[in-house]
Amino acid sequence: MTGFSTLRFDEALSESSTKRRDEDELFDDLLRGVAAGYTVIVNTPGKDPKASTGADADLAEQYKSVGLLTGHAYTILDAKDFPDHNIQIVKVRNAWGHGIEWSGDWGDDDARWEQYPEIAEECNFQKANDGTFWMSWEDGKKYFNGGGICFSHEPVYDCRINSAFNEGVPSCVLEIEVSSPTWFTFVISQEDKRIKRDPGYEYLPVMLSVAQPEDDSFHVVFNSTVNGVHPSPDKWTFLQGRDVSLVHKFDAGRYLLVPRILSDKLTDQVPYVLGVIANKEVGTGDVDVSFKTIDSASRVFENFPKFTAELTQTEDVQFQKRPPGAGFPATLSGERLE
Repeated sequence: MTGFSTLRFDEALSESSTKRRDEDELFDDLLRGVAAGYTVIVNTPGKDPKASTGADADLAEQYKSVGLLTGHAYTILDAKDFPDHNIQIVKVRNAWGHGIEWSGDWGDDDARWEQYPEIAEECNFQKANDGTFWMSWEDGKKYFNGGGICFSHEPVYDCRINSAFNEGVPSCVLEIEVSSPTWFTFVISQEDKRIKRDPGYEYLPVMLSVAQPEDDSFHVVFNSTVNGVHPSPDKWTFLQGRDVSLVHKFDAGRYLLVPRILSDKLTDQVPYVLGVIANKEVGTGDVDVSFKTIDSASRVFENFPKFTAELTQTEDVQFQKRPPGAGFPATLSGERLE
């Protein structure tokens, strides 16, 4: 459990196998993900070979013949695109270490490394029985049936704010000011179904909106979407899920983060935790986050891209803060993260 936002791309992986090279957004996401240092995982279908019988055993033998294991997860360490050669390859690590290793295109013994010395140099290719190997993305789409990205980064300044929606209005919004580019991950986390243990309990549709001041009002610059790293400037997408996230690099400036919930008839309080994860320490002057209340009449709650808002300082918001290397978070309260 990292506390970072995650994204499954099972459906996108299935769809990418039928897309043209220039339409494959998933590979572009992999390029950006590994460049940003995110953890990218892919998995194979079936069961562990040791527990496979019948059809699963046949599948396990098929995968073993090319140096892969069924029912296993692999880490994508790197991704390279060579458009001049129409080649896309990924570097994969077998989390189980040494032993069986990919024997297909771009494997350790493949002649392509000698055929394309410039690619070998760019990939820093070294033949070794170390549990890592390169393979073509085409083969990756063929043999892997799912995967996901954990939007992790270093260093990690992790804050969690105790929050609630009251008749659809968040108990606090965040007024953010950054003096230099800063990576943020914002997450709305609802109570886990497994903890709630209520057969009728369902996650409510929520969203995160980010706005910037414009004259005497605010203008929405982007909203969270199904893909946490691709916020939208012109779509309002409410999602039902335990965690809904927004990952973005904020340039220097002032911002307003507004948690949203889709319901005009909410009578009960809806608790949630608002996560704020940054790559810089919050509350030092370079990155400041203060807690405000917002008036229920603001048209941000009607999905207007431009809105006015009465913001009031709130002084007793409870939150947890965990700096890099800390084993446990400190529980604090106040009018800002510090």
